[in-house]
Amino acid sequence: MLASKDLNRQPVRSISVPNRYRKHKSVDVEDRNPRSSPYDEVENMVYKEKVAEHPESPVNRPRARNLEGKHRTHVQIMSRTLLQAITDDQRNMAFSQAQQMLDHKIETLHDIEISEGIVSSLCLQLGYVLNKGNSYVQDIVTIFSLLSLVYQCSDKSKAKSFQQAGEDLFRMIEIAFDNIRDTEYFDWCTYHIMRVVRALSRVKEASIAMVRQEEMLNIIRIIILDTDSNLGAKLDAVATLKNITYYAEDHRLKILHHPGLIDALIRTCTVHGDEMGKEFASAVIRNLAMAQNTKIPMVEHSCLLDVLVELTDDPDLKTRRNAISAIGSLAIADENSIAFVTHGEGIILQIMRRLVEEEEDAIIRRRAARALRCFGRKETVEMIVDCKDIVNSLCKVAMQDKSIEAQIEAIEALACYISHAHEMTSYYKKMLDAMVNIANSSPPLSCLVTLVKTMNTLSCFDRHQKPMTDHPELLQTVCQIAKKSKATVTCLEQAASVFYNLSCDEESREKITTPQILEVLVSIGSKDDADAILANAFAVRTLVNLAKFEDNRIVMAQENGLLKCLIQFASTSQDSTTKDEVKATIITLIPSL
Repeated sequence: MLASKDLNRQPVRSISVPNRYRKHKSVDVEDRNPRSSPYDEVENMVYKEKVAEHPESPVNRPRARNLEGKHRTHVQIMSRTLLQAITDDQRNMAFSQAQQMLDHKIETLHDIEISEGIVSSLCLQLGYVLNKGNSYVQDIVTIFSLLSLVYQCSDKSKAKSFQQAGEDLFRMIEIAFDNIRDTEYFDWCTYHIMRVVRALSRVKEASIAMVRQEEMLNIIRIIILDTDSNLGAKLDAVATLKNITYYAEDHRLKILHHPGLIDALIRTCTVHGDEMGKEFASAVIRNLAMAQNTKIPMVEHSCLLDVLVELTDDPDLKTRRNAISAIGSLAIADENSIAFVTHGEGIILQIMRRLVEEEEDAIIRRRAARALRCFGRKETVEMIVDCKDIVNSLCKVAMQDKSIEAQIEAIEALACYISHAHEMTSYYKKMLDAMVNIANSSPPLSCLVTLVKTMNTLSCFDRHQKPMTDHPELLQTVCQIAKKSKATVTCLEQAASVFYNLSCDEESREKITTPQILEVLVSIGSKDDADAILANAFAVRTLVNLAKFEDNRIVMAQENGLLKCLIQFASTSQDSTTKDEVKATIITLIPSL
């Protein structure tokens, strides 16, 4: 291996073209005065470009606009020179001059290089040296180092370049990789190759093309798994996968099934010391887990859950976030819930409980609560509730967490457990009590909306209606939410819908005809707001149902404003069916006055 090519100890900027490319004269200019070369101006321009990187440089003044024009001219000359370079000496001179011209960090100038076809010229030279076999390995290295400089351009220019070079560049990369595989330049060249590939992977069309040309995925896998590969190349390989799995979202299953690729990711996630690589690999797993058709096969992989468990305790914040997101995404599939709940004797449940309550990062707390919600299924809810302190932790978060989003996720997790729980179990009432306690803790308005929506959803199912009717504190909580001065139209609509759903059960009508509930129904039914039409209708239809039970009519007729509410609705409603029912109800209530 070359002693000077360890890119982990020196930045890419310090790497120059091999010595055999320096201080060579082209056959066409060997008799000229070196200072009269047309590229003297290029060297001066490069100096100015480097000075221009300083924010206070004079070249950042309006005159700097001339820099782009001059650069365009010199790039055009450089492109022609590369196209005309036939002999070894001509190529050496052209590569050396291109190195000086392209070695800068000004994105707009790299955009000019793309637009003037410098990539096409370099690819032409690459195709030429690849056809010559393994005798031009150093030229392959040099060309990719130059391409890696050019591709520091904007994403828009990357896309334009891919449209020009197309998939031909990827095919040449495959050939070049094979040519340098067993040479002393392997590490150095793969570093620059992966810089190019990583840059292009930010283009959606290029990412999709990489998946279709499976050899590109194979190159990425080899670089990640090769223990002797340059660390920079490994990092770029994993970062490329991160981009591919994001942009080529329709091809995630194919990426997942590529031989050895998931094993390479798992290995990267378990290597200590490469924190950036671990972060990128966890992001790849997160991206793969987002697809509907990858969730089950990913969980079936023997080591993946263990790796995700380990990453939840990683010191890097982004890595932890990625791991929790992946767990939450995979748990969406019904078939995976049992695997998560039972894995390692419930270790994932305990980790989520700890994170949702103790983690400092609000995003992780929210995602952990969401994962706990996704674990909830008819087959798993009892195991989850029986798990030590899960319900208590969710209640604590719902009432005390500083993040409203985390509070809402905790409420929705509890609501999920209630919806799947059997109403005869001992923990069913305990969770209803939890919802009441959360509502009584003066949570933010958005949490109140979530609570009343949850209660409305539960009230839609027959098996939940009787337990809710038999829980006076729960009914009182719905009333309190509706009576709050900050209650939105949505709150009123959801609360009225709860009582309407419960009133559809004939056996519940007597129990929910209380002065407090009637007061709330009259208030909602009388609300004069164009946005509250649906809330009005639910409240009035509830009153109609309650009046069908004869013993309710006296207390209803004596409720202040109730008859007025019904008369007002009957006179303004456009629903003829409901209007007729309301008129009939008024007639039945009048004798009870």
